[in-house]
Amino acid sequence: MSLGLRIFFFALLAVAMPLGYAHHVTPDHAEAFFRLHIFLFNLAGGGSLILWHSQGRGSLKPASAGFLALALAFSLLVFLGRMNAAAAFLAAGAVMVERVRTARFGFLPWAFFRRVSVADKFHLASLLCLSIGMVLCAAAMVNQATFHFPVPEKLTLNTFFLGFSFPLSLITMHLLFSLSRPLVRPFGRVLAQVLFWVLNLGVISFFVFILAEWTGAELFISLVLSAAVVGLLSLFATVGRLGQEKGLLLSGLIFLFLTAFTGVVYIVLALAGPYEDLSPLLLKTHAFLSLYGWNLSGLLVLTRKEDFPLAWPVLPLVGLHWLAVGFLAPAGDRVAGLAWAAVILYTLFLGAGLFLPQAGKRPREG
Repeated sequence: MSLGLRIFFFALLAVAMPLGYAHHVTPDHAEAFFRLHIFLFNLAGGGSLILWHSQGRGSLKPASAGFLALALAFSLLVFLGRMNAAAAFLAAGAVMVERVRTARFGFLPWAFFRRVSVADKFHLASLLCLSIGMVLCAAAMVNQATFHFPVPEKLTLNTFFLGFSFPLSLITMHLLFSLSRPLVRPFGRVLAQVLFWVLNLGVISFFVFILAEWTGAELFISLVLSAAVVGLLSLFATVGRLGQEKGLLLSGLIFLFLTAFTGVVYIVLALAGPYEDLSPLLLKTHAFLSLYGWNLSGLLVLTRKEDFPLAWPVLPLVGLHWLAVGFLAPAGDRVAGLAWAAVILYTLFLGAGLFLPQAGKRPREG
């Protein structure tokens, strides 16, 4: 990735996180800023990087650049409360995603059922999940703002925080398998296929159960997904190629496991009874670990894939990430001073990940 693009994405992702702490400064507008920080990170930043990777990396192609512009407009319009206009931009962005997906994989997703690599299946699933999520979200927004057709109570804009985060998870899983040694043993090949279907169908089922408000079913699926994450972590630890990428992605998988664990605990508390003091903190911890832990690990490896090894050992980089996101970021939701400490360390980690030169080489220009 060129230096100019890295500067742009650094600015975008660095701005996103502090907006999630806006409740410390302007509590009356906290929800609007929280939405903005989510959409800037996982839709504008993450979504455009998925398309950039899908179109062959290098510079941003017209479809990727168009998607980025539409996603930024959508995020701003949602922040301003212009839901119908935001939905129109979101639907247009879905068209851009489909252009990229069909150019790479064809219109019908036959690759899911053919003997193609699991890495390619996760890649296709990431693009398809992104476009479907955008279309469903746009329809839900228009209905909520204008038509008011009877739909599940939870079919609202905020429910699609998950819908826009999952494509980033899938593209990171694509990276896990593309950076692994060939699966030559039958057990490994079968496990990879099982993990692909369990993770994808599990999240779809989880989304349906959220809409139906079947909390017991949510708990069951979340336990299944947690077991799949453990399987994914074990498989990648065994077959992942040695290198800094493996260290960053293993760290990301531990973030993902903690994301799953906090999700299970949140659902258990919801079943057990009201825990007003603990539940919001758990939910915010869940969101920070997912977005700025697991998903950011994948995005950094995605952007610097050709640049490894970097001119800094991976262990201090991972340690900085965990201090910023694993500890300070959730605590900062309650304590303003810790929030700003988290933002500073997160920005340092992001800058190191995006701008450290290759080991033994000077930084590239342009």
